[in-house]
Amino acid sequence: MKNLENLERKAQENQNLAQHEIEIANNTKLEAVAELKRAKVREKLFQHETEVARIRETLAKKKLELVRKKIQIKNENILKISDEELSSEKNYADFYEKLTKNSSEIAKIHEKTANLEENIAKLKLNTANTKLTLANERNNLAKKQFHYIRLVRGNASEKKITNSENKYAKQRERVWRIRDEVNQREKELKIKENELGSLRKELSVKLSEREKIKHLE
Repeated sequence: MKNLENLERKAQENQNLAQHEIEIANNTKLEAVAELKRAKVREKLFQHETEVARIRETLAKKKLELVRKKIQIKNENILKISDEELSSEKNYADFYEKLTKNSSEIAKIHEKTANLEENIAKLKLNTANTKLTLANERNNLAKKQFHYIRLVRGNASEKKITNSENKYAKQRERVWRIRDEVNQREKELKIKENELGSLRKELSVKLSEREKIKHLE
């Protein structure tokens, strides 16, 4: 009888847990869908930013080429170009090259970040779906456990009781299997979130570098 009471408590806890897990999983799904939409928009935006940065890098190289050409022309006495003009143009070209290189690096980090955020949102959504499956299966386990308890208390045949016990035992194994799957996905999610944290640190460094470059102007 004591074992039956323990099983009844477990069944009740499984039922209560399942209700909470279903609610949390559904809310997590809504959050993940919203994050996925935002990540896709950000990814497109940063793809354009990367393209603009590439164009500016090309422009910076051309500016430097022009300055070198002017220096060559001046040195060969083909045209008169003042030292002040050349110095000013060279300084600006050097500054612009550093700035555009930094902007390109920032754009690439932004794009990687958005892509990773999209992957994280997808994984969150998949994890939430798996958690929802877990909650439903846990609820099914509780039902099977309660059914077994009713059979025992109702003095059902040994065959029915054994059959019911086997069913809830198999269901319990299924719950454990899905729970392990959830744990694995959460580990993967943690790894990706750590990667995202590293990218954000890298971005912070590049943004600091940009501020230093701007002060050189």
